[in-house]
Amino acid sequence: MTDGLLDYLPGSGIHVVVLRAPADHAVPVEGKTTFDLDRSEEPSAQLLSELLGSTVRVTTAEGIPYDVLAVLEGIAVPPAFRASPWLADSRPILVQDDGTGQIGDLPVRYSADRGLQILYPQQQPEPDDSDGDDGNG
Repeated sequence: MTDGLLDYLPGSGIHVVVLRAPADHAVPVEGKTTFDLDRSEEPSAQLLSELLGSTVRVTTAEGIPYDVLAVLEGIAVPPAFRASPWLADSRPILVQDDGTGQIGDLPVRYSADRGLQILYPQQQPEPDDSDGDDGNG
């Protein structure tokens, strides 16, 4: 990226760390260690391992629209992540115990079986195609 402008190349993406957020602390979805996102202290080896195991790279190569990446880019990197060179560019995605969460206007879901799902509006059909007429008759 250059000078704060979105400058995505095909296949570009953003690292996100999926966290369960019960009460006032966070827990990596692939772990059990609780921590405070606002604490600017480098994570322990155990916590770092859990955070990296809970990291997902969201890319345009998977068909994710650029505007969804822009929403992800808009999530602030918390002090706990900035304190680690491994996580310094990662954004947190918080989900409840049932695996559901919200990023701006975008609902998200996480499950161990399906991983992270970002639910974004599908593109509308082209005006010519909205009536189902294929133009042949």
